Amino acid sequence: MSHFDSPNFLSRSVVLILCRQQGDELGFEESASHTARQPLPPMGYCLRRTELSQNAAAIRLAVQRYCFPAINGPTKLKSDRRQLQNLCRGRKVLVRGPLGKERKQEMRPMSQIKQESVAFKFKVVDELSQLAELWPRTDRCGSSLHCYVFQCADFLEVWCDTIGRARRVRTIFVGVFDDVGRPILLLPLGIERRRGVRVLGFLDGGVLNYNAPVVFEPVRTWERQSLDRLWSQLIAVLPPFDVAIFDKMPADICGVPNPIIGLASAPYDLSGYLVNITRSWEEFAATRLSYKRDSSAQRRRLAKFGQVVFTIAQTPVDRQRVLEAMMRQKSRRFIETLGVDEFDSPGCRQYYISMVERFPWPGPLLISALEVDGKILSTNWGLISNGRFVGIVMSYEGGEWMRFSPGRLLLEDLLKWNFTNRTSIFDFGIGNESYKFAYVDETLHCYQANIAVTAIGRTYLIGMKMRRLLKAAILRTTKKSGALQKAIRKAKTRYGL
Repeated sequence: MSHFDSPNFLSRSVVLILCRQQGDELGFEESASHTARQPLPPMGYCLRRTELSQNAAAIRLAVQRYCFPAINGPTKLKSDRRQLQNLCRGRKVLVRGPLGKERKQEMRPMSQIKQESVAFKFKVVDELSQLAELWPRTDRCGSSLHCYVFQCADFLEVWCDTIGRARRVRTIFVGVFDDVGRPILLLPLGIERRRGVRVLGFLDGGVLNYNAPVVFEPVRTWERQSLDRLWSQLIAVLPPFDVAIFDKMPADICGVPNPIIGLASAPYDLSGYLVNITRSWEEFAATRLSYKRDSSAQRRRLAKFGQVVFTIAQTPVDRQRVLEAMMRQKSRRFIETLGVDEFDSPGCRQYYISMVERFPWPGPLLISALEVDGKILSTNWGLISNGRFVGIVMSYEGGEWMRFSPGRLLLEDLLKWNFTNRTSIFDFGIGNESYKFAYVDETLHCYQANIAVTAIGRTYLIGMKMRRLLKAAILRTTKKSGALQKAIRKAKTRYGL
């Protein structure tokens, strides 16, 4: 996604918005004044057909919601309504609609735009069981709501009993209803103290891929005023907090637009990567397995050590054996790359142990491994819900075994299993690892929102920004010095930094 950074954009007198029909989506791009010879580069944003209609109000909202992150950069989405008024006042806009019709619209300030008035009702509880009749489970999602497996009740229960308890997170489960009592959203939230600051966020703790609400049919694309009203009312009904940090928010929730994405102030650093399973494995393997010949050669080399087997861990004994191998292999990798073992973070190790205990096979937790003569060379943990496989953890043996690419061999076997068992989407999960790019059909962009509600919260966000800048500077320095990088990893391991 490219961003448009022209510093003198707001000073131009004419803005051209070109709305083009592209399959099921309508794209639009910004151009310079009609007097300019060269158009400015496209911003790369796309709007779904239901979100961008041909009326002027929808066009104005599109400008507000999508243009300003590109104009001001990913971290400068401030006073967007006031800036939009300045941008629109006294200017003409040439609109090319999806049917090719052209018309000129005078863009009025936002204060003159009539928006739908939405009344919200809330049910805020501390225990998930108090909303059990509404909250989906991995074996009971239904067709009238949309969510990822991470927002299912049985998955959240494991999280609350392990990571949530260890980190002393105050869990808050929110039901959002319309004025006649029909459910709209379910929000799994929590308040955690970080350096004395009360931080509101999704129930994550670093182990979830996507943070999102549960969305009920019919899915709403909210106007900004409605979303602002929802947020202000939500602040009033929630326990006190200083800052809200919502990260890893996907642009859509299992095929429908994420209705709260308008709260986002910047793109998230990492994205999700998907393979749509709409063809046979043979067709996919012929075009997407870039290392197919090398993988066959690696399997022949491994066969000299014993029988090469792809297994799905089904019995409690096998699942426990793969769990132990995964933790050992992943801990080694954590220390090599980060200098610390992330399994040592509060509740993390118990979280994975409880997953094995509570989700027997067949079930939502799919644990697979590549073995040679009984030795586990690579493992993969994934979750399956509503025909979607989502990768969680992948590990592989180090040392001499790395030259056989056991992680790639297991990934190819796992892809084949999903094609054979007719899941609809293979989701690699969040993360920009380069090995994913050869396989994927679609990128799932994620966003983040950092919203301070008190002076303490604003100070906390400033500290976060300074810490990121300092970390980036240190990283640039350590990359130039291998000895310094090694010394920092040793210090982190020794002193638990």
